Amino acid sequence: MSCPTAPCTPSTWGINSSIAGVDRLLTEVIDTFPDPSTSVTLQVGPVTAQPSWTVDDSNQVWVFFGTGRYFGNADKIDNSVQRIYGVKDPAMNNGSCLTAGNETSTTGCKVTDLVNASNAVVCVVCQTGTNQVTDPTNNPGVTSFSGTGTTSMIGLVQSKQGWFVNMPTGSGTNSAERSVVYTTLLGGTLFIPTFVPTSDFCGSDGSSNLYALYYKTGTAAATPVVGTQTSGSNTNVSTKISLGVGMASGLSVQIASTGSGGLGMASGTGGSSGGINLFTQMSNSNMNIIWGQSKGFYSYYSGWSNQRD
Repeated sequence: MSCPTAPCTPSTWGINSSIAGVDRLLTEVIDTFPDPSTSVTLQVGPVTAQPSWTVDDSNQVWVFFGTGRYFGNADKIDNSVQRIYGVKDPAMNNGSCLTAGNETSTTGCKVTDLVNASNAVVCVVCQTGTNQVTDPTNNPGVTSFSGTGTTSMIGLVQSKQGWFVNMPTGSGTNSAERSVVYTTLLGGTLFIPTFVPTSDFCGSDGSSNLYALYYKTGTAAATPVVGTQTSGSNTNVSTKISLGVGMASGLSVQIASTGSGGLGMASGTGGSSGGINLFTQMSNSNMNIIWGQSKGFYSYYSGWSNQRD
C-alpha cells in the first residue's frame, strides 16, 4: 500500500496492473524468509484467523498473526511447525523499498529479516551471574530486555523487520500446536489462544494454551503478565499457560479494578491483581477466566492547556 498524501483510498493500494480488467495488484508483506540461526528458508504457513495491528511509539506499523488450520481430518494429523509473527510493514512505514512513495513490484516490500524469539527467556528474579535475557540458541549476544543496542531484545528487533516464535510440534497422540482464532493486543501484550489437536480421528477434544508476548520482541515482557515459572534459582516470566481440554475461542477482555488474586488461571474470588480479566469459551462448553496484567492500557493525561479569558 502507498499513501504519500491523505486521504488514503483503495485506488492507491498495491501497484498498477498490466492485466486486462485488473486495476491494482496486491503486494506481499511476507511469504518466505530465512531462519537467521540456520539460514534455512521458511514458509509463513496458513493464516486462517484475522490479525491484529498497532502503531508503536516510533510510528512503526506492526501486524501480528499466527499460522495453522483445523478444517478437516488431514489437519488433525498435520505436524508442520506453525508460528506466531510480529512484523513491521515496510510499505506503511515509508521504507526504502518505495520509489517516490510508491511500491513498484508485488514483492519489493516483502519482509524477510526477522528475529527468532522462540527460545528467549526473561527472568524477573535472576540468579547471580545470570543475564536478564538468555537465548543461547538463536540470539546468544542478547543479555537484557530494554535498550537501543543489539545486546537488548528490544534493540535487536528494532534493527530488524520483526520477530517470529515457533510453536511446538506434536508428540504422542498430539499434533502440532497452531493458531486458529484471532489474536488480541492490549497494553503492549499480544494474547494468542492456540490449539493442540489430538491425532486420533475418533477424538475431538485436543487442548489449548494462551500465549502472552510483548509486542515489540515476541518474548515475555520484563514483568509478568500471566504468571511466572521457577527454573533453578531463577524466576522466569511465563510466555504461555494451559487453558485445558478443548479448543479456545478468541478472547474477550475486561479491564477491572485491581484485586488480590495471583496471575494466571482464575482461582477463588480475589480478582486479578493486575486489573485484567480475560475470558475464553472452550469447545467443551467450559468458560475460562484468566487473571492478567499489562501496562499502558489506562487513560492518562498526555498534555495540558491553559485557557485565558
